[in-house]
Amino acid sequence: MMQTQGGNNSSTMAYGILFSVIAIIALIVIVSFRSQADTSAQSASVVNAAPTVDTVYVSNTTGSGVSYGSGSATITVNEGSMFTLWVYGQATDNNGCTNITAASSGSLKVYRTNVSSGSSCSVDNNDCYSKSLTSNPDYVEASCTGAADLVMNYETSMNFDYFVDPTDAGSPNAASNWTAAVTITDQSAASGTGTTTFEVASTVYLDVTSSVSYGSVALGADSSQVTATLTNTGNYVINANIKGNADMTCTGAGSSGIAIGNAHYSTSTGFAYAAGRALTTSDVLFGTKLAAKTTATSTESVYWLLRMPSTGVGGSCSNTLTFTAVAG
Repeated sequence: MMQTQGGNNSSTMAYGILFSVIAIIALIVIVSFRSQADTSAQSASVVNAAPTVDTVYVSNTTGSGVSYGSGSATITVNEGSMFTLWVYGQATDNNGCTNITAASSGSLKVYRTNVSSGSSCSVDNNDCYSKSLTSNPDYVEASCTGAADLVMNYETSMNFDYFVDPTDAGSPNAASNWTAAVTITDQSAASGTGTTTFEVASTVYLDVTSSVSYGSVALGADSSQVTATLTNTGNYVINANIKGNADMTCTGAGSSGIAIGNAHYSTSTGFAYAAGRALTTSDVLFGTKLAAKTTATSTESVYWLLRMPSTGVGGSCSNTLTFTAVAG
């Protein structure tokens, strides 16, 4: 009987050990399963930052190749023809400069600062100009090296008429100036605007008929009236000084020429010879002002008569007239 009981105890112990081993193995398996790797997606949306136009400069010449740290305080205009205004500077986009180099819209507005409606002014060749910008060719994008670069150089240009309103000292708009406003828009339609102010210089220019030809005139007779047309080709009201260089010299053999004072001129058409002003070798003020052009070209006429001497002249006779623009 004692041997049987001992056998049972041995069996019980063996089973206990077996169950313990199985439990340990199961625990290891469970721990092993629980320690396997897993993944979880992580995401965020970047809030778009509006670009900024950091600098705006204007000049009569291109800004390409310069440090974008200069510009002109005063812009000059051409005589009687359009000129190019260059506008350039730097812009920043904290999402990366490629966000603005690829932009498809923007604008340049240049206007006399005190013009009616200011930056909302309607386009007018005297005081308000506007232009839409696109990424190419209006921006100089070579400075943008990639997504990690935030800064872009830009440059654009605009054609201006020669009669734009001057704002320098002594001009009618001397109390004001001009504003150039650059707006750059990114790919998310956010935009930034930068401005600068500058002056437009007064220009005093005129153009005159290339010749005053009296045609054939009989000895001792007065010529028919001829006309010289003066045109204001600047952006400022003008007057004109008129003079001749010398007596008229003639090609006829032994001809003594025609005295400079034999040419008379007037601002009134159909004038009598005696009522006209005799030409001299000194500047004499014309006396009629020519306004700067607005919608129509500003012109005035000078009417001329020549009294031919009764004797001593022959052939073709000529001298030179000089018309000099002066501020009106």
